[in-house]
Amino acid sequence: MIRWEYKTVSFEECVTFSGGFNTDKFNQKLNLLGREGWELVSTTTKPGFTHSSRFIAVFKRAI
Repeated sequence: MIRWEYKTVSFEECVTFSGGFNTDKFNQKLNLLGREGWELVSTTTKPGFTHSSRFIAVFKRAI
């Protein structure tokens, strides 16, 4: 039976003040986590206090 561990990461630095998204920075972080064995499971956004919002991703990897 496979057992999993999970990791939740906030990518606030990828969301710009105007509401845009820096895909290059996001891809770099995804590739780094992928090399560490993490697989992206889900993403969501959470409204912030300014025009920007927080981008949150959940990852899993086998243990």
